[in-house]
Amino acid sequence: MQIDFKRFIDLYGLPGARHQFQNACYALLKRKFDENVHKIRENPGDEGIDVYVGEFSEPIDVFQCKFFIDNISYQQINDSFDRAIANANYKVKSWTLMLPKDLDIKETLKWTKWKQEREAKYQIKILLADQSGIIDELKQFNLYNEIFQLTEKIMLEDIFRKVTVLSDSKQNNYVSFIVEKMSNYLTLRIEVFKELFYHSYDIREYFGQLKIRSFHEMFQQAEIKAKFLFSQIDSVLNKLEEADYPLAYMCRQYIFMEKVYIDQIEQDLHYSDEYLFNLKSYIFQVSLQKIIWSLEQEAHEINRFLLQNMEHGINNRVLSEFDMRDTIVAYKDQSDLWTRLAAHIISLKQSYDHETFEFFYRKEDTQAIGFELIFPNTIFSNSKTPYPTSMSKMIEYIKHRNTKFNEAGEFTFHLYSCNIVFLEELDDKTIEKLSKIKNTANIKYHYFIKENRLARYARKLSSLNIDIKTIHLDDYQEAIQKYSKEIELLLDNPSNKLSDALITGVLMDGSIITTNENGFVIRKRKK
Repeated sequence: MQIDFKRFIDLYGLPGARHQFQNACYALLKRKFDENVHKIRENPGDEGIDVYVGEFSEPIDVFQCKFFIDNISYQQINDSFDRAIANANYKVKSWTLMLPKDLDIKETLKWTKWKQEREAKYQIKILLADQSGIIDELKQFNLYNEIFQLTEKIMLEDIFRKVTVLSDSKQNNYVSFIVEKMSNYLTLRIEVFKELFYHSYDIREYFGQLKIRSFHEMFQQAEIKAKFLFSQIDSVLNKLEEADYPLAYMCRQYIFMEKVYIDQIEQDLHYSDEYLFNLKSYIFQVSLQKIIWSLEQEAHEINRFLLQNMEHGINNRVLSEFDMRDTIVAYKDQSDLWTRLAAHIISLKQSYDHETFEFFYRKEDTQAIGFELIFPNTIFSNSKTPYPTSMSKMIEYIKHRNTKFNEAGEFTFHLYSCNIVFLEELDDKTIEKLSKIKNTANIKYHYFIKENRLARYARKLSSLNIDIKTIHLDDYQEAIQKYSKEIELLLDNPSNKLSDALITGVLMDGSIITTNENGFVIRKRKK
């Protein structure tokens, strides 16, 4: 399935699509002919020209762009052609009609007759550039992805959309395998940069342990590990080509775009060894953190696609474990809430051991669960939700505690996610503002909602275009039984560290401080 010019209507609407088609044609002609390619501005008309090649002092090549997706209007074509031929300001050497569609037999016969009549009458060359020809040249001149605003994520959407329509289990498995391997490749890259980050205080010593001498050698070793992975992908792609060549082509294009995107993420380290070895450690660490965070975001997006399509019935054996972050968790009543909260956090800790947790309890709560009792090396922070009068304080507190950089670009962000848990049902505006913070912070949200309000809350988040997963009552029965002893210990020993205060301030040196009076975080200003 190839993207075609109908996509312009989806992106820009019909009036905007006409304008964008003309821009696409101009971009192609500019790339193809380089110099002397010009657009004509309507003032009041275009004088029969959309784009021309040449100079008015000599006969020119005229290109007329008509956005006819369905029926072809020869009245409009005749009007443009006649004005171009009759214009006294220039002479026409050739006239080309550019269309965003391919002609059927009847349309081809009519076009051929129209063309031959005018070529004989005016002694000029008349050509047709149809959709297939234009798209082939857009690819040839590396404009296809840019013109259609294609990214690796859009390609992945299109691939899974086609797979869903096909309902072919064999092809489903091929695609799932390919995307799984790209997810594995991202994991390999993340591990490389995490190891660098852990040893960033003395890179030379780290390289000595690995028995390597340069960054180039380190990345070369990582690519050797990935070589087998890509040979597996290529083997499956060859099989997919035999079954569905267009789908295989889309997958190859996605892999190429994904690798280009990953390369762009990692560009901060595309320098010489001498330069990288002499970087100040904090600058090097910030670069590594930025790369790790971006790669993990990309991995999350890929796994989100896989999870969504697993839910749509695709035979997907890729996701062996459910990512319980960015979720709505259902509960029945007060005692059930605490049980499920305990089961949820214990389950999270099994998969995400290094992450931190920030809890916002309900206004009527007087105690919190003391998770530090069984996880003494993890940071837990408990506050009351200032609902409904002071939600802005909570938003500012979360923002300044977690954002990657402030407006001046000064504060580094966290390598591991902070899980923020809300036990109070939040209003739409608050949810929307919290969601925007995720664009610049490595945070995951967890919303605990009563079962009878679950469907409404899920619809609310969906209407705000917030990607979220739902954990129903039945989903945690196994975990509750599995961790029954730990849950009982936590519920029998609640914590009194539950703060009403959420304070954000600026210190004398410009550092940001956030505190709930049970603990504080200071984010140092860069020197």
